[in-house]
Formats: sequence, C-alpha cells, structure tokens
Amino acid sequence: MNMNNKLKIIGYAICLNEEHQVDDFVNNMLTICDKLIIVDTGSVDNTIFKLSVYDRVYVVEKKFNPWDFAEARNYCLSLIDDDCDICIAVDLDERFSYNTRDELQKIWICNETNNVRYPLQSTEDIMIYGFKIHSRHGYKWVYPIHEILEFIDSLECQENVLVNESIICSHKQTQRDRSDYRRLLKNMVDDSPLNPRFSYQYARELLNHNCYKQSFDEYQRCLTLCDCYDLSNVNGNSQIQWACWRSMGYISQLQNRSLNMNLRYQLKAFACYPYARESYLWLSNAWELVGNYNQAYSMLRSGLSITDKKLSFEIETQCWNSDELLNKLKYLKNSDKKESLSSNDPI
Repeated sequence: MNMNNKLKIIGYAICLNEEHQVDDFVNNMLTICDKLIIVDTGSVDNTIFKLSVYDRVYVVEKKFNPWDFAEARNYCLSLIDDDCDICIAVDLDERFSYNTRDELQKIWICNETNNVRYPLQSTEDIMIYGFKIHSRHGYKWVYPIHEILEFIDSLECQENVLVNESIICSHKQTQRDRSDYRRLLKNMVDDSPLNPRFSYQYARELLNHNCYKQSFDEYQRCLTLCDCYDLSNVNGNSQIQWACWRSMGYISQLQNRSLNMNLRYQLKAFACYPYARESYLWLSNAWELVGNYNQAYSMLRSGLSITDKKLSFEIETQCWNSDELLNKLKYLKNSDKKESLSSNDPI
C-alpha cells in the first residue's frame, strides 16, 4: 500500500468540437483528479467556453498540422506538473468509475509503480485492458493514429505494471467522424510500407468502410510482413497474425465464399494464439458452420475451461456469456446432424 496521504493525480486530454461531452466528462474526472489539462485542437463549437467555466480545468488551444494524435498527446503531457504522481490520459467520451482515486491510493507506490491496467469497455461488445494510467515520467506517445503509450527504457527504471479489476472505464458510444482515419492510415502505410502494425491498422479501417477486397488483400500483405519484422515493442507477432487470419475468415464468410475457407483461416488464427477463450469459440463456430458438430463441441468445451480474461487480446462479450454458451454446448452435444465438410474445397 502507498504510504502517502494523498497522491497528486492529473488528467489530460485532447479534444475537438465535443461540447456535448464536457459537463459529464468534467464532473466525472474531477472526482478523481486534482486538476485537468485539456488541449483543444481547433474547436468551433462551445467546447472551450464550457471547459473554461470549471475550476481546476486548464485549457490550452493549439492546432497541429499535419494532424498527429501522438504529437498532440505528447504536447498535452508536457504541460503536466513535474511533481505529479499519476497521469490519467483520457478522451472526453470516456468515464472512469468513481472509485478510481481510492483504488489508486491503495495500490500506487511512488517511484515504483509506472502503469495501471484496467478494464475498458471500448464498445458494447468488446472490452480491453486500458493502459492510460501512468507515471509522470518515462512514457511517450507514438504513432500518428491508433497511438499507444510507450515506456522509455531506462537503466535506472524497469516498468512496473499493475492490474486492477476494480477500476473500470467505459466508452460512451458516439458517432465520430472517421473521415480522416483512412487517409492518415494510408499515409502511415505509404511512409512505412514494411511495418506490419501500420498495415494491419489500415486493413482494419478498410474493413470498417466495407472495402472487403482491399481489406482482405492488405491483411494478406500484413501477414507476409509479420514474418520478417520485429514486433517486440508493438504487442508482438502473434496478436497481429491472429487478428489478420481471423478477419480474413470473417470476410470470406461475409462474402459467401466457401465456409471451408473460413475454417482454414480460423485454424491458422488459432495456431497463432491458442490461449484465449475467443480463439476457441471462433474456431468452434467455424467447425459448426461446416457441419462438424463433434469438433465444434470439443473446441467450445475447451474454450469454456479458460477463465482468465487477461489472456485475451480483446474480451468479446459474447464469448463470456455463460448461459448462452452452456446452451450452445448442449445443442452441439445433442445434435444428431451428421458431420460434413465440403468435398469441393478440402482443407
């Protein structure tokens, strides 16, 4: 337990035209933070005015051209007091549980703790572990889009990361203008064509825009890059390869291609990362689609034995609904349908 009576906690955020989020955001974060530092990047609505009426909220206006999320966040981080114990990077459409300060007070050890991971409900169907609670020094943001917080290696300091399941952050579902995302990602790929992380992010964005063939081709290119690129500092080969194979299977199924093709890709995804419950359940579904209920049952049963959510890259709500999955297990076990695989497209 931290022996200090009070930690100095500062929240920081970048924003653009988010007047509708301001009141809820500030009221939430000021129960956790001693103050908030906001960099407004060019709002033309009432965002700046609404922020400026609050005590302990400091607003700086700065535009970035060309736009770069990491540059904007790093600038905001640079404005934080040097004696701050804990920084919380946050977006205006995120809300932390009101116990966050108390939980940090319990677990944070000054000059030892660097980062706290916490459940982040990123969408209605997906939960990940957030990483944006960190020490004042030793971190920087990297990548112009889909930026991540990178620990700056030091001989004097090893990264000490804690996981707290009681701190919960939720993402309010709002319609965001993603018109620039595709362009920014394309620029990243053009500038660094051999980087598989950029390739994967671009493929995923193409899929979000329903550009199925372009997305499929980019996922294939990404897999080729993964074989010859060191990803040790960007979440590793396994996660990207797993996501690529799985998405290619999804596209194949979506476009009414051979279900055996989907199965083939899900098998490859499983081989990349056979530790998460999601890997088993996606493969179980692929076996079921081709009529092999015994295999589908076996994979689902094995997947249900995995109870540690921290093993998952993304925690998918449907994969942790116990009642539905147990009913599915009974259905697969009792099904009298004969197993079948298409003879026209063997695996």
